[in-house]
Amino acid sequence: MRLPLIVNLVLALAAAGPAMAIAAEPEPEPVRAFVEGQGFVTFKLTKLRTGHEVIEGTINGIAGTFVLDSGANRTVLHKDRLAKFGLDATSGQGAGAGAGGAVAIGTHAVSGFTLGGKPVPLGTIYSTDLASVVGSLKAVAGVEIDGVVGQDVLSGYSGIINIGTSELYLKLPRPGS
Repeated sequence: MRLPLIVNLVLALAAAGPAMAIAAEPEPEPVRAFVEGQGFVTFKLTKLRTGHEVIEGTINGIAGTFVLDSGANRTVLHKDRLAKFGLDATSGQGAGAGAGGAVAIGTHAVSGFTLGGKPVPLGTIYSTDLASVVGSLKAVAGVEIDGVVGQDVLSGYSGIINIGTSELYLKLPRPGS
């Protein structure tokens, strides 16, 4: 039986014994070295004063700021940011459900998506009204958020979020594979 990587990480740390006791301050190098040795790519995150983790990225070569949202099923843009990224507001209209109830959802093909300057395979991005999220984070943290990075990226690439060091690890396909 093959165990998920995070289970293997926990088992490896437990097997190391007391010398690997969890310190009060995070030690990023051993964790980073371990996950990178497993084929993961490291992305530096920025922690907002709200506690949210954000990352710079691009869609179709246009830069934006995205908040990590492990509760979001998909990577989603605020509908008011579609023109910024050269996306058609009328493509792929449908409906979905969120924590607040039914929402209108747009589907948009993208030719390129990066996080932290590194390409992340993602051919489709979604859009909806994220005004409350965007407005709240702007008011409290002073940061303009364009959208959220969701489970299609986080689970799709075996994402590990290290809150202590503000790092995201993704297991991306090797170039040419």
